[in-house]
Amino acid sequence: MNQDTKNNATATTSKTMDKGILTLQAHVRQENTFLTLHYQVSNESEQAVYLVNRIFRWTQAGLSVDTSVIYTELIHGSLQLTKACIPVPERMKVESPSVPYLTALAAGEKMAEDVRLALPLKPYHPYDQVPTSQAIHIFDSFTFAIGWFLAEKVSVRSQQRPDGMTLLSADYGPVIQHQEILQVTLPVSVPAYIEVKES
Repeated sequence: MNQDTKNNATATTSKTMDKGILTLQAHVRQENTFLTLHYQVSNESEQAVYLVNRIFRWTQAGLSVDTSVIYTELIHGSLQLTKACIPVPERMKVESPSVPYLTALAAGEKMAEDVRLALPLKPYHPYDQVPTSQAIHIFDSFTFAIGWFLAEKVSVRSQQRPDGMTLLSADYGPVIQHQEILQVTLPVSVPAYIEVKES
């Protein structure tokens, strides 16, 4: 990992599979009131995978799938930005668990996208499990995590939206069972409206 300033950092991690390597590289840049996270996933293997990275919101206009929608979590007191399927909390009954849409990544392929977030960050979680604060807390770093699974493990559906966008989806149970996580920590100061309880 290298760090240019507290507003600019890059990190890389890899997962070794049976037939190759899956690599995540992330670069973050903070400018004024925005944080831009650029990430790339490279499938340097002979196996097709799916990324669990197309998080959605429901708006007044309907379903919105935007690259800059990301879960903002608090994991053991640390800030984490997550593009993955988050398990339903214990003792919570949910009629329809939230499962992000998928990105197909064939053997030898790579994909990249930018996540642009307004600062200070605000909590966003499918099950409202992040404590919100009216005061701003400054985190010295954050973790970026992305979910993925081998294509052969889970049955995936494809649907065409009226606007021409193709959405790939899968059921919660198989995704949670087979999803793995790639994650990197980026040493950049980030302000957020998230309550952090002193231990």
